[in-house]
Amino acid sequence: MAKQPTTTNYRPEMPRRTFDLPGTRRPERTSNTPDGKVLTVGREISLQGEITACEELIVEGRVEASLTQGRRLEVTDSGYFKGTVDIEEADISGRFEGKLTARRKLVVRSTGRIKGEIRYGTIEIEPGGQIVGDLDVLAEDRKSGS
Repeated sequence: MAKQPTTTNYRPEMPRRTFDLPGTRRPERTSNTPDGKVLTVGREISLQGEITACEELIVEGRVEASLTQGRRLEVTDSGYFKGTVDIEEADISGRFEGKLTARRKLVVRSTGRIKGEIRYGTIEIEPGGQIVGDLDVLAEDRKSGS
């Protein structure tokens, strides 16, 4: 009689591995942003509408929307955002068209292109970054969110 192989319920725990692919970058997460409050719109994805209750929006694709009550917007070099944004911080590497209010800080990267009405607390523009439109610094009371 042939001996049957024995089975056990033993399953070795293998650590989950993540890979960094050349030419891509992993979105930077700030330590105080809860995972449930981050929305990433990936490449070749389009989103339209109103975005609320989103602490951090990362745009790699195309978004046509309004975004309010958030903390941070990042438009990557492949991203496009068209609409209205009222947020604490914005980091633009791709294209933005519309009305942008960054109460605390606006960063325009070298590949960033902004067109529209822009209000900011402080601004940083890398060489090559472009802004076309109405640009103004916020009054001190608006910077604090009042």
